[in-house]
Amino acid sequence: MGFYEDVARTFGQAAVKNLEVWATTNTKLSHYRNRRVYLLQCKKHGIFPKHIGDNTKKLYTNLNMQSVGASAQVENMNVNLKLRILKLEIRLTIKYIGHLEKIISKHSAEAIASLPVSLVNEFQQRLKNSYDKEFRKIKNRNLKKFNNIKSDIIKSLKIKDSWLRNLTDVVVPDSVKSILSLGPKFAIKPSNNEISIKKLLAVAETAVQYAPTDQQNLIRAKITNIVTNYFYKNEGMSSVYNHLYLEARNFLKTNPELLVCRSDKGNVTVLITSAQYHEKVMELLNDSNVYEVLPRDPTSNIIRRNNDISKRLKELGYITPRECKNINTYKALPPNFYILIKVHKEGLPGRPIVSSINSPTTKLSAFITEVLKVSFSDYFTYSVKDSESFCQLVKNVQLPAGFVLISLDAVSLFTNITLQLVIQLLDDNWHMIAPNCNIPKDEFLAVITFLFSSNYFVYDGKFYKQKDGCPMGSNPSAILAIIVMTEIIRRACIVLGFTLPFICHYVDDIITAVPETEIDSVRQQFNLVFEDVVSFTVKRETNNAVPFLDTLVIRTPDNTLITDWYTKPASSGKFINFQSYHSFKVKTNFILGMKK
Repeated sequence: MGFYEDVARTFGQAAVKNLEVWATTNTKLSHYRNRRVYLLQCKKHGIFPKHIGDNTKKLYTNLNMQSVGASAQVENMNVNLKLRILKLEIRLTIKYIGHLEKIISKHSAEAIASLPVSLVNEFQQRLKNSYDKEFRKIKNRNLKKFNNIKSDIIKSLKIKDSWLRNLTDVVVPDSVKSILSLGPKFAIKPSNNEISIKKLLAVAETAVQYAPTDQQNLIRAKITNIVTNYFYKNEGMSSVYNHLYLEARNFLKTNPELLVCRSDKGNVTVLITSAQYHEKVMELLNDSNVYEVLPRDPTSNIIRRNNDISKRLKELGYITPRECKNINTYKALPPNFYILIKVHKEGLPGRPIVSSINSPTTKLSAFITEVLKVSFSDYFTYSVKDSESFCQLVKNVQLPAGFVLISLDAVSLFTNITLQLVIQLLDDNWHMIAPNCNIPKDEFLAVITFLFSSNYFVYDGKFYKQKDGCPMGSNPSAILAIIVMTEIIRRACIVLGFTLPFICHYVDDIITAVPETEIDSVRQQFNLVFEDVVSFTVKRETNNAVPFLDTLVIRTPDNTLITDWYTKPASSGKFINFQSYHSFKVKTNFILGMKK
């Protein structure tokens, strides 16, 4: 005879019914408690269970097919609908668990009252074993479902191995690899606990003070409404990418020797140890021909000199009091030195960058840069703004017979632009600067000299001075580089024994066409313009084509030029991922821009 038959014969059918309901309800409880955990875990990680996604997919597809310029609204509706269904399912599951617990409470109490303690204890142990076994089975099944959904989301990002370059021996988990591979341009939905309401309102109140007094309270009310709606709308659910980010952050915390850097070209994420990074930096800074160590922090001294210059220019009437106020600096940070890893070059060297944001001369250099931009706006006849303008310029250009394509690359252009060279070029072209600037030539050149002499930075607590040249990252560097390149092209073209059918440059790269027999002499003429200062390397066409910017310039059999899309071998091919938390307009405009 079975257990229930023995109980029925001794204690009656009512006792059996209580035990049976208790057992079956206990099994249901293991299912629904697991379901609650699964649904809450999905909500926490921003993952929608498959049954919710499948049931809303048809509606989303139909609406999306009918949407004209409203895809973003349909996408938001789809996410909000799935979230509301998930939250409702969680509430109903919790409510049903409470209902099952009441049933168990009722029938277990009746069973305990009508049966011997030893029998009830034996039955409860059986239930516990059965419950634990069933709970583990369902838990493993739900965990597998959860991981499969998470894995599918990560796979939808279509991450490539080339997006992350690990230069260390540390084994990186796949989840951490995935988020690091997406790079710094991948935006993650901000979670409410990472946003300080106090700081947000303080910044808003500062901005409100600039509004007319009679409108300030209305603006405060609107700001309050916007902030409240945002926090209400975004409470309770983050995305799976937030959790991937947290996993990566925790991984980096447990491996403090690791640094995450950007590559110089190709949009690749580089993982490197701090020791490796420091070694590459010191390879550059130990070059005594370029850098020297300073005995102390010169920031305060440079701030004082900067303000003395602005005060003097104002007193002499060369700048207005407002311009003087804009140039003055009272709080500043020393420029920061860092490198970008050149993953496309042998030995993986670093490209030096000096970040001059909020430096002692930031405002003064911005003022000088603006003067130079306005003054030389008609001077840059060879400079191209972007790929689109370049393509329009060379489209259908007909090369003479015997001409081939070449590109010239200036070697370390920024660090080779000396103060003497800059002073010479500005002096020679002062007639273009004078109409746009009230500052006399001697005073203007003195300011340029000051900016060059303030060419310092900090790295690892030590202060360094760049002996000569423009630092990459400083305001005037780009405009001065274009002035130098333009002057080189002008002077070189005069002495060439033939006319170039076209010539363009973008920063330190030049593209042109020359007779095939004159390639070496052309490079020599360019190197002679500012001998021992700026030198060039030459690259001849390969298969009748030369890359320039992100285009490939092709010489057809009849010597007509056409352009094609080009990506460097080191390029990751990564742009903005569709799952990034950018606005829908940004994604749409990016695609339209790429098409253009």
